Amino acid sequence: MLTSPSTVLEAVIDHRLMREDKVVQALLRTGESSLDALLPEVYSDVDKSLLGMAKMSLWAHLLKLEKDKRVLKSIKEHWAYGGERWVLIEK
Repeated sequence: MLTSPSTVLEAVIDHRLMREDKVVQALLRTGESSLDALLPEVYSDVDKSLLGMAKMSLWAHLLKLEKDKRVLKSIKEHWAYGGERWVLIEK
C-alpha cells in the first residue's frame, strides 16, 4: 500500500514532463523526424530491451503534443504507427 500516493503521483507527473521536454529538445535538434529517429535521442537512458515499450510511450508523447498544437504529424496512411513524420511547430 502506498503511504504517500500524492508524492508518487507528483514524481510520475514530473517524470512525464521531463520526458516531454526531451521530445521537444530532440525535435529542435533533428527537425522533422520519425519515431525511430527520435527514439534513441529521447530514451538514451533506457535499456535497449525496453525500447519497444519506450517507442509506444514516445508515440503517446507526440500525440499529446499534437493535441496541444505543438507538433505536426505527416503520414501517408491514417493508421501509420511508426510511419509518421513529426515536426515541432513552436520554437
